[in-house]
Amino acid sequence: MASYTEHLLSKLSDEGQGSHFHPELDKMPGEKAPEIIILALQEFVRDQIVYYSVMVKAANNLDQEI
Repeated sequence: MASYTEHLLSKLSDEGQGSHFHPELDKMPGEKAPEIIILALQEFVRDQIVYYSVMVKAANNLDQEI
């Protein structure tokens, strides 16, 4: 996954689009930035899964009360 992230980052810079990530990532050593991006995305996805599973449970509880 880190190599895929590196590929995406290099493709964006090749196309002149620059980085779509936080400017602090540009200051980090090149080898660590993709790993940090992946960790952040994994945490975000994990949080979203928890959030939506709570929302589904809440919606199911509302359906049962009606």
